[in-house]
Amino acid sequence: MRKLACWILIVLLIPIVTLYAEDPFDPQGTRLRKLERGGANLLLGGMEMAHNLRQPDAGQFYPPWVVGLGKGFYYTGKRTLAGVYEVLTFPFPLPKDYLPVMEPEFAWEYPRADEIPPKPESAT
Repeated sequence: MRKLACWILIVLLIPIVTLYAEDPFDPQGTRLRKLERGGANLLLGGMEMAHNLRQPDAGQFYPPWVVGLGKGFYYTGKRTLAGVYEVLTFPFPLPKDYLPVMEPEFAWEYPRADEIPPKPESAT
């Protein structure tokens, strides 16, 4: 019973403690930031699929999810491999000053679907 009460207390305190945490990542341009970024991109590269599937309809003949599925697989692999590269090379300043290999730096930094500006119509 005492063990269960301790676990419940820990589970309830963790969210409160994280509210007071500042930036969970190290400052930009450090090798630890590169390691953190690589680990996050390695583990969460699949978020690219969700981002690419929610692209707005640009009026093509085919539904937007078809293109989103293809782009999602491509960018998921690309971000995951970039994470592997950054984890393996974090002690070395490659690229210069430990800059990110991909933009945005993390998969969750994409704009929300309602913030994506529509593509301009081509004048014919």
